[in-house]
Amino acid sequence: MAGAGSPLWAITQSGVREDGRPYTNVFFFNGGMGATTHKDGEHVLSWPSNISSTPVEVAERNSPLFVHHKRMRPGSGGTGRFRGGLGQDILLESRSERPIVVSFMAERTKYPAPGFAGGEHGGLGDVRLNGRSINHRKQYVLKLGDRVLVSTPGGRRLRPTVTPRPDSDRARPRAGLRAAMSGISGSTRDNRLA
Repeated sequence: MAGAGSPLWAITQSGVREDGRPYTNVFFFNGGMGATTHKDGEHVLSWPSNISSTPVEVAERNSPLFVHHKRMRPGSGGTGRFRGGLGQDILLESRSERPIVVSFMAERTKYPAPGFAGGEHGGLGDVRLNGRSINHRKQYVLKLGDRVLVSTPGGRRLRPTVTPRPDSDRARPRAGLRAAMSGISGSTRDNRLA
């Protein structure tokens, strides 16, 4: 399997509710999973952990944030015979009169999931505050109307894109596997291809 776009992405936010009670929430937003030798990667799936992305309804119910959109990131899975899973874009806006402290757990913002066996790299992730890319390792304080765009990365692709011939569709996966494993020597390679 090709590399995942993100093991896990999260937003931690805390503040004080209108009634004066403090709160803290952690929202999870996942990137794409890498492609396998036989199919495209899964979209917005955290792997190898098993945490699902936070639904919009839960995020809006548990915090003074409004979700403008939560959608797949076209093209974030790279190009190749089997596409990496897509990442997602989530645009949040503070609707609180009080400050909200946010921090991010994010990966693959500098180095994408590398392509495998000739496939292209997956897309990079990014975190933006009011349209500007920010250092996701720092804490930020949101004011009323501030917007945060979280763009999770895509998984990597496997093998270059090819135009399949009808008479060779059944043979291609085996030949591609042999090519990918050409660096493995001896009985290990022979056993895996048997």
